Amino acid sequence: MDDYTREMMDLKTLVTRTLEKKGVLARIRAELRASVFEAIEEEDRVIEKDQALPPALLGSCNDRAKQLHASPSGRLLTALVCEYLDWAQLTHSLKVYLPEYNLEKDFWKSELKEFSSKNGYDLNRNGDSPVLLDVLEGFLKFEVVNWSPITTGVMSKCCRVFRLDEAEKLVDKHKHHKPMIADETYKNLHSCLNRKAASREGSNDNNIYCPEAKIAYPEDLLQFQWHWRKGELVIVRNLLGGGTFSSLLWEPSHMSHAISQKHETVKAINCLSLCEEEVTINQFFTECANDCMHSSKQPHMLKLKDWPPSESFKECLPIHFKNFVSYLPYKEYTHPVSGSLNLAVKLPDGCLKPDMGPKAYIAYGVAKELGRGDSVTKLHCDMSDAVNVLTHVAKVKLGSENVTAIEKLMPKNLEQDKRELHDIHQDGEANDDGTSGSKLKEVEKGTVEQGDSLLDAVDSLDGALWDIFRRKDVPILEGYLYKHFGEFSHFDCHPLTKVTHPIHDQTFYLTMEHKKKLKQECGIEPWTFTQKLGDAVFIPAGCPYQVRNLNSCTKVALDFVSPENVGECIHLTEEFRKLPKNHGSNEDKLQVKKMIIHAVDDAVKKLKNSTCASGWTTNFN
Repeated sequence: MDDYTREMMDLKTLVTRTLEKKGVLARIRAELRASVFEAIEEEDRVIEKDQALPPALLGSCNDRAKQLHASPSGRLLTALVCEYLDWAQLTHSLKVYLPEYNLEKDFWKSELKEFSSKNGYDLNRNGDSPVLLDVLEGFLKFEVVNWSPITTGVMSKCCRVFRLDEAEKLVDKHKHHKPMIADETYKNLHSCLNRKAASREGSNDNNIYCPEAKIAYPEDLLQFQWHWRKGELVIVRNLLGGGTFSSLLWEPSHMSHAISQKHETVKAINCLSLCEEEVTINQFFTECANDCMHSSKQPHMLKLKDWPPSESFKECLPIHFKNFVSYLPYKEYTHPVSGSLNLAVKLPDGCLKPDMGPKAYIAYGVAKELGRGDSVTKLHCDMSDAVNVLTHVAKVKLGSENVTAIEKLMPKNLEQDKRELHDIHQDGEANDDGTSGSKLKEVEKGTVEQGDSLLDAVDSLDGALWDIFRRKDVPILEGYLYKHFGEFSHFDCHPLTKVTHPIHDQTFYLTMEHKKKLKQECGIEPWTFTQKLGDAVFIPAGCPYQVRNLNSCTKVALDFVSPENVGECIHLTEEFRKLPKNHGSNEDKLQVKKMIIHAVDDAVKKLKNSTCASGWTTNFN
C-alpha cells in the first residue's frame, strides 16, 4: 500500500469519527430508515386507495401496541413519546416511530392539545424540558402511601392544580422560615414568652414557648407553627385571665349541678389499686371540692378519665362545651368542627369518625409524692396531637393529722417496696428484668427524696406536674425502661413482671429519682413544668408524657391532627398495629389516611371554587 492510499484511509477514518461524534452519521442513518418507512407507508396507502381496501389498524402488526392505543391513556403515552422526540430534535426517529405505529404525522399534536385543554397544562411554556419529563418528575415528588382508586383520583386533581416544582420550593421555604418579629421587640418579649423546662447540654430547645392568651401578637400563629413543626410543645398561659373563661363554670359544684343525673353512679379509678370504684357523680364532685381523705386521714385518690364515657361532652355539658371551644387558642388547629388546619374535621358526615373529644379528666391530688397511690397519668403517647386545658384547681388543705398520716404512710410504702423487690430478686443478683437487690438502696433513696422543696412550694394555681419527652429521645427512653422495668409497679402496687411496649402499655411513671438516673445513664431528660390554672398545653403527636396532679383539678383535653404531624400520626398508627390483638392500643382508631384523602379533596374543591370566582378556567375534573 502506497503512502497516498494510506493517507486517504487515515483521512477517511478521521472524517468518519468526526461525523460520528457530531451526530451527522446518526442523522443520516435515521433519515435513510425514515425514508424507507415513508416510502413503504406511501406505497401501502396508494395500494389501499386504488384497491379500496380499509386502512390498516393502529399497530396492526403489534398486539401490544394495538391494545395500548385502545385506551385514552395509551394514546396520551404515545403522544408524550412523540413530543419528546420532537423536543430532542430526533425528527428522523419520529418519522420511523409514526409509520411503525400506523399513526398520522401530526397525531400527537392534536392529542396533547386536547390534554392541555382538559387539564390546564401550558404547552407554550419555556420548553426547557419535554412534557413527559414534567409528568414523571411530578409523579416522583409525591410520597404516596397506600394508593387506592379514590386516592389516585384525588391526587391526579392536585397534579393538575399545582406546578409541583413551584410547590416544593414554597414548602421548603416555609419549612425554614422563622417569623419576622423585630429583634428588639423579640428580646423584650423573650422573658415572658419562654419558660425554661430542661437543662440539656448543647441543646437549644430547653425553653418552652409560652405566650399569654390575652395578649395578641401579630405573628403569634407563625411563632406557634415555628415551634410546632419542630416537634416542640407549646403552652398558652392564662386562658382564665381577662374573663376568657368563666372560672365559676368549672367549679365542681357547678359541674355537678349541670349534670341531670347527679345520683347516677360512675366508675372512678382508685389511684392506689388502679381498680374501678363505683361512686355517684354528686359524691365524686363533693369530695373533689372538699377533701380526698379517708376516715383514716390517709389520701384516697380517685380520678375520672375520658369523661363522659359514652355520650359526647357537647350533649352532656352543652354550656361548658361552648365555653371551652369559644376560647381555644389557635382555632385553625383546635376547633373540633371548623378548624381549617385540623385534618380530623375533614372526614365527611357519612364516615365513621374517631372520638377526638373534648373529654374531661377530673382527679383528686396532693402535692407530696407518696410513692404509692399518687394521682398520676402514667407515661404514654397519644395517637394524635392534643391540647390539654386546666380549667379548675381545688387546693387540698391538709391538717396536721393528715400530714402526720402521710408521713407515717411513706415509710410503710418504702418497706413494702423493699419486701416485694426482695421476694422477686435475691440481693446483689441481676435478673432478666434488669433489677437487682443492690438497687434497693437506690429505690429507698428515691422514695425518701420525693417530697422535695419544688413540690412543697405548690400554690393554689398549680394543678399538675408534667414531663414530656422529645420524639428523638423515644428509643433511648424505651431502652431505659426495658432495662429497669422491674423497679416499677402497676396494678395494686405490685412490681412489673413483663413489658409488651414500655410506652404504649401505660404502666410506667418515672419519679424524680428515676428521671435523675435516666439523665445520668442515658443523657436525656423531659421538659418538666407545672401546669397552672388556665394553661393550655399543646402536645405534639409522638411525644410521650406523664402527669401528676398536685391538687384536685379538672382538665379538658381535645385531640386534633395537624398537617405538620400527620407523618408522625401515620408512624404511630403502624406502631400500634404491631401490638398484640388483646392490647388496648392496637386499634386504628384515628383513620389518619382517610383524613388525608378527604383533606386533599376538600382543598382541591376550595381551590376550584376560588379559581372560578377569580375568573380562572383551570379544569379540575
